[in-house]
Amino acid sequence: MKKDLVLKNFLIENKETTVRKSLGQIKLVKKESLEKIASFAERSDNVVEVGSGEGNLTELLSDKSNMVICFEIDRRLKEKILNKISFGILLIRDFLNFPLNKLKEETENFNSEIFVKGDIERIKKVLAETDKFKIVANIPYYISSRFIHKIIIEDFPLLKSIHILVQKEFAHKLCAKPGSYNYSAISAIANLFFETKIEFDVPRFYFRPVPKVHSSFISLKPKQVKPDILNRRNELIDFTYKLFKRRKKVFGNKRVFQLSPEEIADFFFSD
Repeated sequence: MKKDLVLKNFLIENKETTVRKSLGQIKLVKKESLEKIASFAERSDNVVEVGSGEGNLTELLSDKSNMVICFEIDRRLKEKILNKISFGILLIRDFLNFPLNKLKEETENFNSEIFVKGDIERIKKVLAETDKFKIVANIPYYISSRFIHKIIIEDFPLLKSIHILVQKEFAHKLCAKPGSYNYSAISAIANLFFETKIEFDVPRFYFRPVPKVHSSFISLKPKQVKPDILNRRNELIDFTYKLFKRRKKVFGNKRVFQLSPEEIADFFFSD
Protein backbone atom coordinates (compact mmCIF):
# COMPACT_ATOMS: atom_id res chain seq x y z
CA MET A 1 0.00 0.00 0.00
CA LYS A 2 2.80 2.37 0.97
CA LYS A 3 4.72 1.50 -2.22
CA ASP A 4 1.62 2.22 -4.30
CA LEU A 5 1.26 5.66 -2.68
CA VAL A 6 4.92 6.49 -3.27
CA LEU A 7 4.60 5.43 -6.92
CA LYS A 8 1.41 7.46 -7.35
CA ASN A 9 3.07 10.60 -5.92
CA PHE A 10 6.11 10.09 -8.14
CA LEU A 11 3.95 9.80 -11.26
CA ILE A 12 1.97 12.91 -10.35
CA GLU A 13 5.11 14.91 -9.68
CA ASN A 14 6.79 13.84 -12.93
CA LYS A 15 3.76 13.91 -15.19
CA GLU A 16 4.39 15.91 -18.37
CA THR A 17 2.13 18.91 -18.65
CA THR A 18 0.88 19.77 -22.13
CA VAL A 19 2.61 22.93 -23.28
CA ARG A 20 0.37 25.92 -23.93
CA LYS A 21 1.93 27.88 -26.78
CA SER A 22 -0.48 30.75 -26.13
CA LEU A 23 1.28 31.26 -22.78
CA GLY A 24 4.75 31.15 -24.30
CA GLN A 25 5.60 27.97 -22.42
CA ILE A 26 9.00 26.49 -23.22
CA LYS A 27 11.27 24.74 -20.72
CA LEU A 28 14.98 25.39 -20.36
CA VAL A 29 16.44 21.92 -19.75
CA LYS A 30 20.19 22.59 -19.82
CA LYS A 31 21.29 22.26 -16.19
CA GLU A 32 24.40 24.41 -16.58
CA SER A 33 22.35 27.31 -18.00
CA LEU A 34 19.78 27.05 -15.21
CA GLU A 35 22.56 27.15 -12.63
CA LYS A 36 24.15 30.21 -14.29
CA ILE A 37 20.81 32.03 -14.16
CA ALA A 38 20.20 31.04 -10.54
CA SER A 39 23.69 32.27 -9.56
CA PHE A 40 22.37 35.83 -9.87
CA ALA A 41 20.25 35.20 -6.74
CA GLU A 42 21.98 35.70 -3.40
CA ARG A 43 21.14 34.55 0.11
CA SER A 44 20.02 38.04 1.14
CA ASP A 45 17.64 38.43 -1.82
CA ASN A 46 13.89 38.09 -1.92
CA VAL A 47 13.56 36.93 -5.51
CA VAL A 48 10.59 37.35 -7.84
CA GLU A 49 10.29 34.74 -10.59
CA VAL A 50 7.94 35.55 -13.48
CA GLY A 51 6.61 32.50 -15.31
CA SER A 52 7.73 29.62 -13.11
CA GLY A 53 6.53 26.90 -15.49
CA GLU A 54 7.25 23.46 -14.02
CA GLY A 55 9.65 24.92 -11.46
CA ASN A 56 13.02 23.79 -12.80
CA LEU A 57 14.51 27.25 -12.15
CA THR A 58 12.29 27.83 -9.11
CA GLU A 59 14.01 25.06 -7.16
CA LEU A 60 17.46 26.56 -7.69
CA LEU A 61 16.27 30.08 -6.84
CA SER A 62 14.61 28.81 -3.68
CA ASP A 63 17.86 27.17 -2.57
CA LYS A 64 19.98 30.26 -3.23
CA SER A 65 17.76 33.11 -2.03
CA ASN A 66 16.17 34.19 1.22
CA MET A 67 12.67 33.78 -0.20
CA VAL A 68 11.20 33.16 -3.66
CA ILE A 69 7.98 34.75 -4.92
CA CYS A 70 6.65 32.97 -7.99
CA PHE A 71 4.15 34.22 -10.57
CA GLU A 72 2.51 31.64 -12.83
CA ILE A 73 -0.85 31.93 -14.59
CA ASP A 74 -1.22 28.24 -15.48
CA ARG A 75 -3.03 26.73 -12.49
CA ARG A 76 -2.23 23.19 -13.71
CA LEU A 77 1.37 23.74 -12.60
CA LYS A 78 0.56 24.71 -9.01
CA GLU A 79 1.63 21.48 -7.29
CA LYS A 80 4.80 21.11 -9.34
CA ILE A 81 5.90 24.62 -8.43
CA LEU A 82 5.01 24.30 -4.75
CA ASN A 83 7.05 21.10 -4.57
CA LYS A 84 10.10 23.08 -5.74
CA ILE A 85 9.76 25.90 -3.18
CA SER A 86 11.37 25.48 0.21
CA PHE A 87 10.28 28.89 1.55
CA GLY A 88 8.14 31.36 -0.35
CA ILE A 89 4.94 32.23 -2.18
CA LEU A 90 3.23 31.14 -5.37
CA LEU A 91 0.75 33.52 -6.98
CA ILE A 92 -1.52 32.19 -9.71
CA ARG A 93 -1.60 35.67 -11.14
CA ASP A 94 -0.50 37.55 -14.23
CA PHE A 95 2.59 39.54 -13.21
CA LEU A 96 1.75 42.19 -15.80
CA ASN A 97 -1.44 43.00 -13.87
CA PHE A 98 0.04 42.83 -10.39
CA PRO A 99 2.05 45.80 -9.04
CA LEU A 100 4.72 44.60 -6.60
CA ASN A 101 3.61 47.20 -4.05
CA LYS A 102 0.43 45.11 -3.61
CA LEU A 103 2.35 42.05 -2.35
CA LYS A 104 2.27 42.96 1.33
CA GLU A 105 -1.41 43.88 1.18
CA GLU A 106 -2.44 40.74 -0.74
CA THR A 107 -0.58 38.36 1.56
CA GLU A 108 -2.35 39.67 4.64
CA ASN A 109 -5.33 37.56 3.56
CA PHE A 110 -4.27 34.54 1.53
CA ASN A 111 -6.84 33.35 -1.00
CA SER A 112 -7.37 30.73 -3.70
CA GLU A 113 -4.78 32.42 -5.94
CA ILE A 114 -1.97 32.76 -3.40
CA PHE A 115 -0.19 29.76 -1.84
CA VAL A 116 2.57 29.70 0.75
CA LYS A 117 5.36 27.25 1.49
CA GLY A 118 6.80 27.64 4.96
CA ASP A 119 5.77 29.48 8.10
CA ILE A 120 3.12 32.06 7.18
CA GLU A 121 4.00 34.52 9.94
CA ARG A 122 7.67 34.41 8.99
CA ILE A 123 6.76 35.04 5.33
CA LYS A 124 4.66 38.05 6.36
CA LYS A 125 7.55 39.35 8.47
CA VAL A 126 10.02 39.00 5.58
CA LEU A 127 7.66 40.86 3.24
CA ALA A 128 7.05 43.61 5.81
CA GLU A 129 10.81 44.16 6.12
CA THR A 130 11.52 44.06 2.37
CA ASP A 131 12.27 47.37 0.65
CA LYS A 132 13.42 46.00 -2.71
CA PHE A 133 13.00 42.81 -4.72
CA LYS A 134 15.31 41.16 -7.23
CA ILE A 135 13.72 39.65 -10.35
CA VAL A 136 15.40 36.53 -11.74
CA ALA A 137 13.39 34.72 -14.39
CA ASN A 138 12.96 33.03 -17.74
CA ILE A 139 10.00 35.18 -18.72
CA PRO A 140 7.51 34.26 -21.48
CA TYR A 141 9.06 35.91 -24.51
CA TYR A 142 5.82 37.33 -25.87
CA ILE A 143 5.52 39.65 -22.84
CA SER A 144 9.07 41.07 -23.08
CA SER A 145 8.21 44.64 -24.14
CA ARG A 146 5.20 44.85 -21.82
CA PHE A 147 7.34 43.48 -18.99
CA ILE A 148 9.87 46.32 -19.44
CA HIS A 149 7.13 48.96 -19.51
CA LYS A 150 5.45 47.47 -16.45
CA ILE A 151 8.54 47.32 -14.23
CA ILE A 152 9.35 50.94 -15.10
CA ILE A 153 5.85 52.34 -14.67
CA GLU A 154 4.67 50.29 -11.67
CA ASP A 155 7.61 48.66 -9.91
CA PHE A 156 10.72 50.78 -10.43
CA PRO A 157 11.14 52.07 -6.82
CA LEU A 158 10.91 48.47 -5.50
CA LEU A 159 13.56 46.93 -7.75
CA LYS A 160 17.04 45.94 -6.62
CA SER A 161 17.96 44.49 -10.03
CA ILE A 162 16.46 42.46 -12.86
CA HIS A 163 18.01 39.39 -14.52
CA ILE A 164 15.92 37.80 -17.26
CA LEU A 165 16.17 35.42 -20.19
CA VAL A 166 14.75 36.87 -23.40
CA GLN A 167 15.01 36.37 -27.15
CA LYS A 168 18.51 37.19 -28.36
CA GLU A 169 17.20 39.76 -30.86
CA PHE A 170 15.24 41.55 -28.13
CA ALA A 171 18.28 41.51 -25.82
CA HIS A 172 20.42 43.25 -28.43
CA LYS A 173 17.67 45.78 -29.08
CA LEU A 174 17.22 46.47 -25.36
CA CYS A 175 20.96 46.97 -24.78
CA ALA A 176 21.65 48.92 -28.00
CA LYS A 177 23.50 52.24 -27.89
CA PRO A 178 22.50 55.47 -29.71
CA GLY A 179 23.37 55.42 -33.40
CA SER A 180 23.66 51.64 -33.60
CA TYR A 181 21.60 49.42 -35.92
CA ASN A 182 19.41 47.98 -33.14
CA TYR A 183 18.75 51.27 -31.33
CA SER A 184 15.03 51.96 -31.02
CA ALA A 185 12.44 53.45 -28.68
CA ILE A 186 12.60 50.48 -26.28
CA SER A 187 16.41 50.85 -26.20
CA ALA A 188 16.15 54.50 -25.19
CA ILE A 189 13.47 53.81 -22.60
CA ALA A 190 15.31 50.90 -20.99
CA ASN A 191 18.67 52.68 -20.90
CA LEU A 192 17.21 55.82 -19.37
CA PHE A 193 16.14 53.83 -16.31
CA PHE A 194 18.64 50.96 -16.26
CA GLU A 195 22.23 50.02 -16.89
CA THR A 196 21.75 47.17 -19.36
CA LYS A 197 24.10 44.26 -19.98
CA ILE A 198 24.00 40.99 -21.93
CA GLU A 199 25.46 38.36 -19.60
CA PHE A 200 25.48 35.28 -21.84
CA ASP A 201 23.67 33.57 -24.70
CA VAL A 202 21.57 30.39 -24.53
CA PRO A 203 21.23 28.30 -27.72
CA ARG A 204 17.70 27.39 -28.78
CA PHE A 205 18.37 23.65 -28.56
CA TYR A 206 18.74 23.96 -24.77
CA PHE A 207 14.93 24.26 -24.61
CA ARG A 208 11.99 21.89 -24.97
CA PRO A 209 10.10 22.27 -27.19
CA VAL A 210 12.91 23.73 -29.29
CA PRO A 211 12.04 27.34 -30.26
CA LYS A 212 12.99 28.99 -33.56
CA VAL A 213 15.21 31.61 -31.91
CA HIS A 214 18.26 31.78 -29.64
CA SER A 215 18.10 33.50 -26.26
CA SER A 216 20.22 35.84 -24.16
CA PHE A 217 20.34 36.42 -20.42
CA ILE A 218 20.44 40.11 -19.53
CA SER A 219 20.86 42.22 -16.41
CA LEU A 220 19.12 45.53 -15.74
CA LYS A 221 20.46 47.62 -12.86
CA PRO A 222 18.27 50.59 -11.85
CA LYS A 223 19.89 54.02 -12.27
CA GLN A 224 19.52 57.04 -10.06
CA VAL A 225 16.71 58.78 -11.95
CA LYS A 226 15.69 62.40 -11.48
CA PRO A 227 12.37 62.88 -9.63
CA ASP A 228 10.79 64.80 -12.52
CA ILE A 229 11.48 61.85 -14.86
CA LEU A 230 10.06 59.38 -12.35
CA ASN A 231 6.96 61.48 -11.83
CA ARG A 232 6.22 61.65 -15.57
CA ARG A 233 7.66 58.33 -16.74
CA ASN A 234 4.41 57.14 -18.30
CA GLU A 235 4.17 60.26 -20.46
CA LEU A 236 7.86 60.04 -21.32
CA ILE A 237 7.49 56.49 -22.59
CA ASP A 238 4.61 57.51 -24.88
CA PHE A 239 6.59 60.53 -26.08
CA THR A 240 9.62 58.37 -26.93
CA TYR A 241 7.60 55.99 -29.12
CA LYS A 242 6.01 58.91 -30.99
CA LEU A 243 9.42 60.53 -31.42
CA PHE A 244 10.91 57.44 -33.05
CA LYS A 245 8.08 57.38 -35.58
CA ARG A 246 9.09 60.80 -36.90
CA ARG A 247 12.54 59.79 -38.21
CA LYS A 248 13.47 63.47 -38.62
CA LYS A 249 16.13 65.75 -37.19
CA VAL A 250 14.70 66.71 -33.84
CA PHE A 251 17.51 67.83 -31.55
CA GLY A 252 20.08 70.10 -33.20
CA ASN A 253 21.44 68.24 -36.22
CA LYS A 254 20.75 64.77 -34.81
CA ARG A 255 18.17 62.30 -35.98
CA VAL A 256 16.10 60.53 -33.36
CA PHE A 257 18.09 57.27 -33.49
CA GLN A 258 21.24 59.24 -32.64
CA LEU A 259 19.79 60.74 -29.47
CA SER A 260 20.87 59.41 -26.10
CA PRO A 261 18.14 58.53 -23.58
CA GLU A 262 19.08 61.64 -21.61
CA GLU A 263 18.77 63.88 -24.69
CA ILE A 264 15.32 62.43 -25.36
CA ALA A 265 14.31 63.22 -21.78
CA ASP A 266 15.64 66.80 -22.15
CA PHE A 267 13.70 67.19 -25.41
CA PHE A 268 10.54 65.89 -23.68
CA PHE A 269 10.77 68.47 -20.89
CA SER A 270 11.56 71.30 -23.31
CA ASP A 271 8.69 70.45 -25.69
